[in-house]
Amino acid sequence: MAELPIAQADICIFQGATFNQTLFYETGEPSTPVNLTTPPYTAKMHIRSKPESKALILELSTDNGRIVLNEATGSIRLFISASDTATLSVCDKAVYDLELTTGAITTRILQGNVIISPEVTR
Repeated sequence: MAELPIAQADICIFQGATFNQTLFYETGEPSTPVNLTTPPYTAKMHIRSKPESKALILELSTDNGRIVLNEATGSIRLFISASDTATLSVCDKAVYDLELTTGAITTRILQGNVIISPEVTR
């Protein structure tokens, strides 16, 4: 996979609501989807209070079903159920990054801040 710049994007997770976001991994001018078919890719995203924190707030991955890759279109679906977001502690700001792995090569493609917004309607 060619080295692409790391994108920056902040996300907001609403406590008690389903988080369902689809990203598109593209490159070039005009942009075209990155083919995630061959070799096969896996993805992992960690959310922590700060980069150096050992404590994990939440993990999304292709292994736990919270990330789904659509290989042909380059889409990456992030999913957290409402019951899982309900258990998250409210914080003003956390951080995350999203990595794709194929074989022995892992590439960070996205990073940013996470805001966990408190639920009012219960």
